[in-house]
Amino acid sequence: MALKPCRSCHQDVAIGAWACPQCGARFPAPPSWPKPRTTRGKVGLAVVVVLLVLIGPVGWLMIGLIPFIAQGWAEERDKSRPEN
Repeated sequence: MALKPCRSCHQDVAIGAWACPQCGARFPAPPSWPKPRTTRGKVGLAVVVVLLVLIGPVGWLMIGLIPFIAQGWAEERDKSRPEN
């Protein structure tokens, strides 16, 4: 049977072994490790960054304009009220 290094102690272990005889690690040398899926995380991060770059300034602009808009509404309200 083929030998591979144990993932914990790096001693040679049979590929089909359930545990390493030296350190006791479970499944010390499987035939192949699954590769992590990293592209999804990068794409999601890119989408978030683009949204923040595009929508962020608009949000800050709106937050900055709210007092001026409210002031304009108050002036219009005051003009429309009859004075006693």
